[in-house]
Amino acid sequence: MQLRIFNSWYFQHCVVEYRSAAVLMNRGTILQDQLIEREMIEQKKQQEKKFKNIKMRTDQIRKDYEKRLSKAGAFVPQTYGQ
Repeated sequence: MQLRIFNSWYFQHCVVEYRSAAVLMNRGTILQDQLIEREMIEQKKQQEKKFKNIKMRTDQIRKDYEKRLSKAGAFVPQTYGQ
């Protein structure tokens, strides 16, 4: 009875379908992981670009502030007690 079932075309078809579904699920997982990794790399690039922009603006603000201090002739203490 078991040989008759295991050798039937329907059973072999079901086994092939099951194995192909497992392979496709594995490929889908790999593709999903690659997509997530690609998105993470893109987010990292955008974040670095934003940090670079913030650093550049901060440096510009610092230069403007130092320029204003030098024009105003502000008192710059030489020691802590002054």
